[in-house]
Amino acid sequence: MRAGEHGREVAEAIASWTASAPFRTHREYSDDRLAMRIVADEFEPAPDFGGWGMVVGDCVHNLRAALDNLVFAAARQHHDPPANPDLLNFPICKDTQQYKSAMGRIRGDLSDTAQGLIEHVQPLRNVSPEADLLWILHRLDIDDKHKIPSVVSVLTTEFKFDVKAQYEDEAAARRNPPDVTFCPGPIVPGLVMYEHRAKDPIKTTEISLSGSSRVMLETTTGLRSCGELLLALCNYVWSVFDLFRRELM
Repeated sequence: MRAGEHGREVAEAIASWTASAPFRTHREYSDDRLAMRIVADEFEPAPDFGGWGMVVGDCVHNLRAALDNLVFAAARQHHDPPANPDLLNFPICKDTQQYKSAMGRIRGDLSDTAQGLIEHVQPLRNVSPEADLLWILHRLDIDDKHKIPSVVSVLTTEFKFDVKAQYEDEAAARRNPPDVTFCPGPIVPGLVMYEHRAKDPIKTTEISLSGSSRVMLETTTGLRSCGELLLALCNYVWSVFDLFRRELM
């Protein structure tokens, strides 16, 4: 399936970019040295958000079209040619009324078995319909008709700061237990990722950083790991095909 190739393509491109350690920071002190900040720098090399978004959009469209083609193939098995070929599509619904309305337009062209299979994988059967992979696919496809999918941000994962602040004397050190704020992202150049505040001027700091980054995709359920989500969508659509293949073909 072409969508699978695109899913692997963008997942591999993102993995290659994140593996190149593009994440850089620098430290800043306030003028009175009562605060030290770790600030995100420009990515180097820069992430290809626009290019990745176009591949994501192509992948999403192909997956959605493959499901529609699956329904058309099931209709042809019931009677060929279908009575209403222009109406045939794979309905993806998160509520019962919407589903009944969508199925009412195509029910006459499908066997009872095919109708049951379509209903079996509907998001409305999920405890959290909006988190269902088919619903996410449906929404990405609709949104991409108006704009490229938003591969928009980078988040840190398993990120750790080990910061040791030093002061003029031991008394100042005792007066300054750690008072810090950490922001994991989304990361943009200039983001204050870590801030260490003090009551006495900070003389110097020793900093150790560790962690990795992930490229995220905007969905109706929030930010999701782009590569992981695409591969999950491809695998889920394949599982729907396998279900139809076992039962109908």
